[in-house]
Amino acid sequence: MKKMVLIIFLGVILLLVGSLILGVREDAQKKSDLRKIKINDVSVEVYMADDQEEQGNGLSRWEKLDKDKGMLFIYKEPREVSFWMKEMKFPIDIIWINGGKVVGIEHSVPPPASPEETLKLYPSAGHIEYVLEVNGGFCKEKNISVGSSVVPQ
Repeated sequence: MKKMVLIIFLGVILLLVGSLILGVREDAQKKSDLRKIKINDVSVEVYMADDQEEQGNGLSRWEKLDKDKGMLFIYKEPREVSFWMKEMKFPIDIIWINGGKVVGIEHSVPPPASPEETLKLYPSAGHIEYVLEVNGGFCKEKNISVGSSVVPQ
């Protein structure tokens, strides 16, 4: 009986460790798939959020975002969207992009104070093609404003 319990326990441990390893590999793969965009003269390495699952998760649960990096949300058709800070752990700037220009910015949006906090929605500035999330304060530090040009590199 003790051997059976031990075997079941070890089997559960192996399953958990295997799942963790696969999850870490998938995250590492996703995080290594960086592209570059330029806003005015500022180069930003971006993680791509180009499907519904990635867009739903965004930067939620990330511990931090490295300097001069961001997450670019890509929409197939220009549309109005709203973002929230669900499970975010650090403040971000939300940059709304359409027609190769910044059309709006939400500066230093704070993470929720607690999981129970009612989440505020941040609507886009009209129809947009892209949304870029970067560390809070990035736009002010780099002099990025409405009208700044955005081009892929």
